[in-house]
Amino acid sequence: LIIAPSGDLIIGGQGNAVYEVDPTSGAVVSANAGGGQAYHMSLDPSRTKAWSAWSGSPLIEVPLNPFGNGIPHTLSGDDTSVLTLAWDPAGNVYYTSSGGGFGLIDLTNFVTSRKLTPPADHGMAYDPYTGTLMVSGGNHISQISANPTNMQVISDLDLGTRGISVQFDQGTVDGQGHVFFADNNGKLVFVDYSASKLIGATNNFVTAPFLAPNLDDVAPIGLLGNTNTADLKLLLGAAANPAPVHTNLTLTLTVTNKGPDTATGVQLTTTVPGNVSVVSVTPSAGTVSNSNGNLLLTVSNLASQATASLTLVVQPISGPFVLRGSVIGNETDPFFFDNFASLPVSAAYACLEPPAGVISWWPADGNANDVVGTNNGTLSVTNADAYAPGEVGSAFVCDGAGQYVSVNDSPSLHPTNVTIECWAMFDEYDGCRVLIGKPVNGGTDDSFVLWNQDGTLHAQSFFTTGAGPTLSYNFNPAPGVWHHLAYSIDNTSSNQVLYVDGQAVASASVSGVLGYDNHPLLIGADVNNGGVSCIFSGLIDEPTIYNRALSAAEIQSIYFAGPAGKCGAPAIVPVPLPSAVTNLAYAVTLTLAHATPAYQFSLLGDSGPLPAGITLSASGLLSGTTTQPGSYPIHVQGTDASNEVAQAHLTLDVVTCDPPPLGLLGWWRAEGDATDAIGVHNGTIQNNVTFAPGQVGQAFSFDGNSAYVDLGQWSPGAQWTVEAWVSPSALPGGRRGILGAWNNCQDWGLAMNNGRLGLTIRPPGGCSQVIDTGLSAVVGAWYHLVGTCDGAVAKLYLDGQLVNSAPVDPNYIGTASGTRIGGEVCCGDYFPGLVDEASIYDRPLSAAEVLALYTASAAGKCAGGQPPTIATAPQSEIVVTGTNAVFTAAGGGSGPFTYQWFLNQVPVPGATNATLTLSNLAGTEGGYYTVAVSNPAGTLLSAPASLTVMNLSLYAGITIDGIVGRNYEIDYVTNLSNTNWTTLTTFTLQNSPYLYIDTQSPTNTHRFYRAILH
Repeated sequence: LIIAPSGDLIIGGQGNAVYEVDPTSGAVVSANAGGGQAYHMSLDPSRTKAWSAWSGSPLIEVPLNPFGNGIPHTLSGDDTSVLTLAWDPAGNVYYTSSGGGFGLIDLTNFVTSRKLTPPADHGMAYDPYTGTLMVSGGNHISQISANPTNMQVISDLDLGTRGISVQFDQGTVDGQGHVFFADNNGKLVFVDYSASKLIGATNNFVTAPFLAPNLDDVAPIGLLGNTNTADLKLLLGAAANPAPVHTNLTLTLTVTNKGPDTATGVQLTTTVPGNVSVVSVTPSAGTVSNSNGNLLLTVSNLASQATASLTLVVQPISGPFVLRGSVIGNETDPFFFDNFASLPVSAAYACLEPPAGVISWWPADGNANDVVGTNNGTLSVTNADAYAPGEVGSAFVCDGAGQYVSVNDSPSLHPTNVTIECWAMFDEYDGCRVLIGKPVNGGTDDSFVLWNQDGTLHAQSFFTTGAGPTLSYNFNPAPGVWHHLAYSIDNTSSNQVLYVDGQAVASASVSGVLGYDNHPLLIGADVNNGGVSCIFSGLIDEPTIYNRALSAAEIQSIYFAGPAGKCGAPAIVPVPLPSAVTNLAYAVTLTLAHATPAYQFSLLGDSGPLPAGITLSASGLLSGTTTQPGSYPIHVQGTDASNEVAQAHLTLDVVTCDPPPLGLLGWWRAEGDATDAIGVHNGTIQNNVTFAPGQVGQAFSFDGNSAYVDLGQWSPGAQWTVEAWVSPSALPGGRRGILGAWNNCQDWGLAMNNGRLGLTIRPPGGCSQVIDTGLSAVVGAWYHLVGTCDGAVAKLYLDGQLVNSAPVDPNYIGTASGTRIGGEVCCGDYFPGLVDEASIYDRPLSAAEVLALYTASAAGKCAGGQPPTIATAPQSEIVVTGTNAVFTAAGGGSGPFTYQWFLNQVPVPGATNATLTLSNLAGTEGGYYTVAVSNPAGTLLSAPASLTVMNLSLYAGITIDGIVGRNYEIDYVTNLSNTNWTTLTTFTLQNSPYLYIDTQSPTNTHRFYRAILH
């Protein structure tokens, strides 16, 4: 689509029709496309006509004043399937074609002349900001010089290398250093290159889902000839950012008319975010209306350079929010992009001084200690999975099976009045799940207890006269969401109250004296009839017990403090430290809970040494690579901005990985991307795949709805092994693909079927069968899952042990229709949860090999073993002085990789990243650049890439691709009839190819050159 000078939309009908649409009334006028296919529309500079182009169709000339039927023109020349046209200010007309061509088109004779085959070859727009053409197609946006005599791709943005898959169609520029391009898959892509003026030299880009699954084009409403000169701009401001929660905050939305004419009918709209409460709304002019939080400021007239503002006083309730606004007027805005604005406002939480009466408080920051009293807790299971990130610092992990915290009985745990409160994140709420309880007697009673049973939150107490009334509240918490829960008993007022997220949800009268015995207090479990039961499934953070009933306002203040929590002594987290693996990069950042940023860390004098290769920075980064396995005790001190000090005795365990078994076809470690560590089957992330802490480093995190990793179309054959660490986040019905391929009755791979982990195969004479473990998986638990097939029998291993087997259709070949992690090709069944260290082998592993992989646990398989390859080599560049040059390289094979760049075989100081950026070039930086890529197994040097730095004058360059070590001569004459050649230079070839620049050429009309090998 385009915008005609009249303001109407001109739309290609994707057939033999063109439409003129009045955007005000919606009225449509159609015209015949002259027998062609009307797809991509371009506005002619005369503004009296438009052009429509499409592959295999004549070029259609569409009159606009008046709008009428199209005139077809047959194309000739290099490309006859033209897709898009664009004009530069000099009147040159450029085209893209379906054959990948880019060049010039003569609209008098309709002849095309191809000049380039750029990475992108579909949509196109001229950019007045840089004086270049922005061409879109596939994953690419290519920036091409708008110079008929010297067309070249000067920069290219490849979103595919950034892990983003798009299929670009048409788009536009705003003339201020931004592009908007449409993706046929339904994304709108925005890129800000205003600083560098090079589309490929920026990381400022956004891909946003659009309103429909298919998106073809976006059009620049104001840039195409509108004559109205009222120009509205919206700016947003916040008096404080970050903004303290539950404190008045002033927000301003200011409209300015930057145009020379008066704007009429100005309307500013904004919607109050849901987690913000409005205190007041004040307009500087006009009138304002409020409809359920949708605010509309109307100003009849806004003179040139005048402003109107809307001032909001709000209170952030919780978390960050985004203030958004838009402004329109009766006049068509020449620069509509600044009519919209958004302002992210982050939340500033302040810790709360603990309410009076705290008996015990277990922050769960790496231990079960009571930071107020002496009621230290004991973990029922001591392992590295006992703690996880919490609402405030770390939290206790309760696995729903046997992991909880026990606190020995003491007189201080027998208060007359009591409040218990904590933060909780539920993985499951089926059955009985206790958060905090103090069992009493030998049956099922508790002095006080807070629990969830099948979607109902309960609280109850026990008195010397018997059990009190039960408080109940319907409560079905979503997984992954933190909630604050509290229960208070006040014998003075004979009242008990249950709270959820700072609000009282149930209450009842009570009377009597609370009854106690010597049972321990339990966090995450209860004792019923003498045995531990009702174990919680999820995370519990900040459990605290008080010797009085807190008021509703005090409970709400704890909830409002959010992640800042209750103020207390600083504590170093994480504790315990994650294990390091020999020969693998290690990085853990220490921080302080209950502290004021910024932090400083150091090893104390009595600390043991860190393993060789590992260092602790002052900011708390514990990082490096070591070759020395062992257990290293260290003593760390952290200091916050208020000079509060915390110390911790930590242990860094360094474990040794196992070499990968033979026959490894692909290994996807999920360390922030979908790269295959073998370098053959690199994956592509699809939809909402993220990363989370895994069993070995990071893991893929799948939402169970549409997220998966596409590994391409291939099969391991008739004999294979599939292996992965798996942690489900939910147990939905049906089959959910984990690793493999499913289609055409040739299924192979790991799957979860009705909540049971298993292996999908093709049985003899059948289509598809899942052999499973026989047990339902536990949400949040990690499992090592392996399936093997030798062409006759399939075997399923769980945590190193054989748990099931079944015959397969003899030597059936698994489908190659699409191998995936986290989903299936055939049925759209997606796995919810985490998958780590996914691996596929070309043979069935033995039972001993499977057990060794499981035993390695967090150490995993050894990365490395083979020297690196160069997956991305640096490319030659020609730039002008004062601009920037960027060389990029990427190692292939097994990492981690290190890099060193060289200029003319001399190391470039400090150039040790995969990308080498040379800024504000003066001319002395030219030469040949190479990069050495290293991994633990070896080093590989790239082929040289030349950098030519030129003044804006044109220079002649002669490239010698010859024999290194031989002597060469370069001569010239100004006329080929002259046999007296003049020698420019002689030299011994040091690098091949070699580029010689004739620095005299800008001052000479023309020269002919020859090169002589001596």
